[in-house]
Amino acid sequence: MQRAQFLQNQQHIVPGDYVHFRPLESAMSATNVSENTPTGMVEGFYTRRNTLERPSASSTKKKITIKPIASNIDQLVVVVAVEPLVPLHTLDRYIVSAHVHKIPEVHFVVNKADLPETMVLHQRLSHYEKLGHRLILASTYVTQTGADGLQSVRDILKGKTSVVVGQSGVGKSSLINALIPSADLVVGDLVANNMYG
Repeated sequence: MQRAQFLQNQQHIVPGDYVHFRPLESAMSATNVSENTPTGMVEGFYTRRNTLERPSASSTKKKITIKPIASNIDQLVVVVAVEPLVPLHTLDRYIVSAHVHKIPEVHFVVNKADLPETMVLHQRLSHYEKLGHRLILASTYVTQTGADGLQSVRDILKGKTSVVVGQSGVGKSSLINALIPSADLVVGDLVANNMYG
């Protein structure tokens, strides 16, 4: 991990960017470099294969702008669950968005496989497999009880740049914490009156 400075007027860098990094001689020769001391300079970045963008409201100019949030993405991984249940048209919108942003693959992780209703949801989504999307059952609860409910998720993530998406409460943070314990993302309970996180 390197801490870097950016040239003035540098275009916004986002996760997934490949950058040109030049080490700073002063940092290389220093003996008391702290973890907050820049060790190099980002001088530019390479052309993006694709870019995922989203609207962003400006508090000062009171207008909507489009901001990049990730680039060079290999796949979109959509997390769904029986609680809260996602409308099918929302999943279709993820697929369309991936196509528009030139993201080559979209896969679905059906989380909370320890809940009995999950197999019904899995069957309900089976038509996506016929369209070429993987449909993967997963559960962090199963992992904690001894069986590994996450190996298939690890397999699709391995060696690829992925963006994990899904509505609030489906277990994205729990999955990421199980796969990458050092991430230490905050996990909340579902709110009883609306079943969202």
